[in-house]
Amino acid sequence: LSRRQRQMCIREALGAVIDTALSVTSSVYEVWTHKNSLVEKELTSTGYQVGKEIIGTTVNTLLFAYLGGSILLFSYVQTQKYSLEIILNSRFLFQDVAIMLFGAIACLVAVPVSIKCIIWQIRHINPDKKQLKLKLHGNQKMGISYIVMSLIREMPVVCKILA
Repeated sequence: LSRRQRQMCIREALGAVIDTALSVTSSVYEVWTHKNSLVEKELTSTGYQVGKEIIGTTVNTLLFAYLGGSILLFSYVQTQKYSLEIILNSRFLFQDVAIMLFGAIACLVAVPVSIKCIIWQIRHINPDKKQLKLKLHGNQKMGISYIVMSLIREMPVVCKILA
């Protein structure tokens, strides 16, 4: 893939990755707020259980989104009477499959990374481990939304590294 196509893959996958990371982190955080006696191993197991369900729906959504976006292209190919070999070896089919696979792999990687990030936040930011609160300026406090926004803020750095 060219540089532009790689950048397009990254941009198209970011929405799914952010959605997956937000779902996993908020689920693990919610479990921890209701039962904060859980140890890291139990929180990780909970995160992976939630992550498996999220990945299943995310991959299906990605698949149908790219297939839905390619319907017009497939109908054009059908009207031109291209053979199956030409279609399978075509650049547009490879590009759509590559984008879909990249998005699915990126979401798979996002699950363990987001689990580790939220567990690190829970266990290391607040020493009493009762509440996940980050002190910003004096009395101003923010919770899980601040963590997710800080992860999203770092996404352009990741994109530059991958591109």
